[in-house]
Amino acid sequence: MKKLVILLLVEDNGNDIELTERIIRAVDPAIQVVVHSTGEEALIYMQATTEIPQLILLDIGLPKMDGIEFIRQMKNIKHLQAIPVVILTGLALDIARAHAADIAAGYIVKPIEVRQFKKQLKELGFDL
Repeated sequence: MKKLVILLLVEDNGNDIELTERIIRAVDPAIQVVVHSTGEEALIYMQATTEIPQLILLDIGLPKMDGIEFIRQMKNIKHLQAIPVVILTGLALDIARAHAADIAAGYIVKPIEVRQFKKQLKELGFDL
C-alpha cells in the first residue's frame, strides 16, 4: 500500500472543487490538494513541480482542453506517465468515452461521496 500525499484536482466548477476538497479532507486531512481549473494549467504545474502528485482527479468536461486530451498530453511526458487519473463526471457518456479510450484508472460520478472516494483509493492501492 502507498500513502497519498499530494492529489491534483483539475476542475473548473467552484462548487465541485469545494465539495471534492471537503470529501478529501474527510477521508484524510493530511492529503495536500493542489487545484487547477484548466488542463493547460495542470500540465504546466506538473512539468514545473518537483513534488509530483500521486493521483489526479480530473473533470472530463473542461473548457478548451477536455479531460481526454489532457490525459493524452500527460501520457506523452515520461515522468508523468505512471500517475493514475480518476475521471470525475456526472455524465454516463463521459464514462463511456473514457473507457473507450482506455486512458483512465477509474471514474467517480459527481457529486463525489466519501464512500465512493475511499473505494476508488483502495482499488488504486492507496493506504487509508
